[in-house]
Amino acid sequence: IALMAVALLVSTCSAVFVPTENDTKWINSITSSGQILVSDMNLISSAATNGDFAKTKMYAEYLKSDAETALKESENCIVSTEIQNTKDYYEMALKKFFSSSLSVIEGIDTSDASKLQNGITELQEGVRYLNLATKELPSM
Repeated sequence: IALMAVALLVSTCSAVFVPTENDTKWINSITSSGQILVSDMNLISSAATNGDFAKTKMYAEYLKSDAETALKESENCIVSTEIQNTKDYYEMALKKFFSSSLSVIEGIDTSDASKLQNGITELQEGVRYLNLATKELPSM
């Protein structure tokens, strides 16, 4: 019985994800950039809700820049196969955030409601990919 318990413990321990040094660097990077991106999106939402298009555009510029920076940082990281799907979903989210910010900026510049709607839709798609990335991250 003790031998079976040890075998079960070993098999359970081997199933736990142990991040590599690169995995840890990437996870720390996305944690930091994720906080910035969430702040940008909250600012955009607040400004848009208040009908302040100048601030909405300014915060969309922030999101564009921050998403682009985060994407470049992420693409330069090599992670283990255990978190590659997470990284792929995260990078798709960043691409959607970047694209959504361009649509919002263009929509404001041209007073084109359909561009603004496209921006909102892409932002929602980005959030969906971000949620998928979170679900794919193995337990540590």
